[in-house]
Amino acid sequence: MTQAVQMREIGGHVLPYSEDTAILGRPVRIPGSDIVMKNAIVSQPLEGCDSTVDGAPGELTRYRYRRFLDSGVGLIWLESLAAQEEGRSNQHALWITDSNVDTYKAFIDELKSDYPEVPIVAQLTHSGRFSAPKNKKEPIIATYNPHHNARVPLPEDYPVVTDEYLDRTIEAFAHAAALCEQAGFDGVDVKACHGYLFSELLCAYNRPGRFGGSFENRARMLLETVEAVKAETSNLLVATRICHADTIPYPYGFGMKQDGSLDYDQAELFQLVDALHKHDVNLVNVSVGRVTVNREFSDLDPDSIPKDTNADLFNRFFQGTKALAHAFPDMCFVGSGYTLLREDTANVAAGALAAGDISLVGFGRMALAYPGFATDIIAGTLDSKKLCTICGNCYKLLRAFAPTGCPTRDRDTYLPHLQEVLGK
Repeated sequence: MTQAVQMREIGGHVLPYSEDTAILGRPVRIPGSDIVMKNAIVSQPLEGCDSTVDGAPGELTRYRYRRFLDSGVGLIWLESLAAQEEGRSNQHALWITDSNVDTYKAFIDELKSDYPEVPIVAQLTHSGRFSAPKNKKEPIIATYNPHHNARVPLPEDYPVVTDEYLDRTIEAFAHAAALCEQAGFDGVDVKACHGYLFSELLCAYNRPGRFGGSFENRARMLLETVEAVKAETSNLLVATRICHADTIPYPYGFGMKQDGSLDYDQAELFQLVDALHKHDVNLVNVSVGRVTVNREFSDLDPDSIPKDTNADLFNRFFQGTKALAHAFPDMCFVGSGYTLLREDTANVAAGALAAGDISLVGFGRMALAYPGFATDIIAGTLDSKKLCTICGNCYKLLRAFAPTGCPTRDRDTYLPHLQEVLGK
């Protein structure tokens, strides 16, 4: 396959490139499971803020996921699904409970009635610092991290959760996973990315006790939750979504060199993924943190801080996934950030897959913006007039806890919500 891969410079970065986008349409088996995807394209998790108050799927939830399935994807990675009420990111974040599990079952049955071959993975989450179950910030933190203060400012003496609370959270995730299996999900993701609770624990270098300090302690929450989920379920795929690096200086960011720079150190990343693999986690959705340097806590020269151009940000996504894919060839890694490439996305994704740099390719904002995007990517017929413009309007809705979709491309459904948020 590699002979079809060219290398092309895009935005100052040399990336794999192939004209054979049909390779993305080949079936993919998830190692260690019975799941065979019809193609290599994944609908990535993006919160929609459109559940009912009790956390069940609402009308717009059904609308979004039906669109994703109609787009031709091979796997649905359902957005953040809270295991505890206090872990919800907003009042209309999804939350699975004993009381609404039958509603989730009806939801999954509805989605699978026309697409029985498309597996659906639920992203179990605890929003941690970003918790706001009543649309009012109620942060729950495991360690102090000043680099998240731009979004949720907290004093250095803000109380951290106890080890006992974390033990109860492991139990809650295991119970939520059992409910997901009852509802008909094919798998669950124990979410450990982007500064949420499990992600925060991976960089809890300064936390005392069983969940902080050493690598073994910082990885404990994620690995023990995986064990608990497997113990409570019978045939459920267990996956995770991680940042290969946090792009926050040590000791506040995972996967970073200990010299205070923004250079990555993959030693603990490989150690973590190796431990996940030994726990029979073979599907990993790979992301990366944005650069969030708090100058008050860093000696970095401003000129050394990376600029977040689309190409630069994508390259950070890409390089981390590539390193993992080649280090662990018997695992399945989802590459993220491909929406950033716009017109080049199909060809770079095809080249990366052919070169073994990814196992699967994930799309978040593109899935919101472009009906039929996966079918067109595979066919090599992307329409530039339908591509995500990377305007950020979906994130404006999300930050306002409003129903989240693409106001730019799906105007009838989401533009009125944006206008309300903007006061227009």
